Amino acid sequence: MDMQKSIARAFLGLSWVAIVVASFDTCFAAAPQPESSKSPAITFEATASTGGVTKSWNFVLRTGHSASFEMRSVGGSDLKGKVDLNDVDLARIETAAKSAQFSSLPRFIAPTGGLPIHAPSFTLRLGRDGKEYSVELYAPAEVKDRSQVNRFMTVWNAIFDLSALRPTIE
Repeated sequence: MDMQKSIARAFLGLSWVAIVVASFDTCFAAAPQPESSKSPAITFEATASTGGVTKSWNFVLRTGHSASFEMRSVGGSDLKGKVDLNDVDLARIETAAKSAQFSSLPRFIAPTGGLPIHAPSFTLRLGRDGKEYSVELYAPAEVKDRSQVNRFMTVWNAIFDLSALRPTIE
């Protein structure tokens, strides 16, 4: 475990760009508390890429309360693990999605005009009650001043606040 923490700390110092895939139902009605054997009230998938094939990152919650993560780097340096979540953690993500009006964001946020080749990309997918919504943020440095990016980042941060491993968007 100490080796994983050391590797994680090394990765945290790097500049990461990510694809976060987030989907969810636009109506977040109160739902019964999930049991660990059932799908949680909200699901997410977050994937990060620095552009090209150099680094990628994936953080997923599909069933239960245990989210898996995986970081890959060309030339080795792979890291895998799990993060145990509770209902409060999931409620924070849901609250962030509501406050950011995530489901009203465009599905693709990118620079207007020509798109940079091999730019970092982030996709966020949230799911609820079998419905999903996803948003991709492409070349974030080019669009960082848009209010849509701030709304995207509200949900992104709510998800990644749950893990010590955190790709950054620059």
